[in-house]
Amino acid sequence: MAVTVRDPNTIHLGGEIVLVGDEAAVEAITPGALVDLAATGYENHGTAGGLAQPAFALEQAEMNAGQNQTPHVLTIDDPYAIGDLMKVGVGSPGSTFYALLASGQNVAKGAELDSAGDGTLTAGTTAPPVRAIEAVDNSAGDANRIRVEVI
Repeated sequence: MAVTVRDPNTIHLGGEIVLVGDEAAVEAITPGALVDLAATGYENHGTAGGLAQPAFALEQAEMNAGQNQTPHVLTIDDPYAIGDLMKVGVGSPGSTFYALLASGQNVAKGAELDSAGDGTLTAGTTAPPVRAIEAVDNSAGDANRIRVEVI
């Protein structure tokens, strides 16, 4: 009998993290993005291959936002707007996240991943904060999600 692995509806999958929730977004940020703390708040990590803390934007699960006058529970696909107070998880070695993989990437399980410079991850060994714990072929798509482990 085959086991079907479903996509999680959360960004932090397991392991120890430090939860940070006292800074605002300085640009639109999708949960699962690799983020960096700037002088005025959090932004998508902006240096391709640059040194990156394993800090990921978490979903706003406890928030109810009114969209078109009806209650709407925010999911991992609902981005933070500029000025929104963010929830960020800073991972320690072994913690796992459901992060964003850059378009055009075909990543094998166990591959080291660097920052692509826009909040997404790309295959690389320059300064990898994480490694893939599943294989994902995103060679023909927009940014997709991938399960990763902090190194």
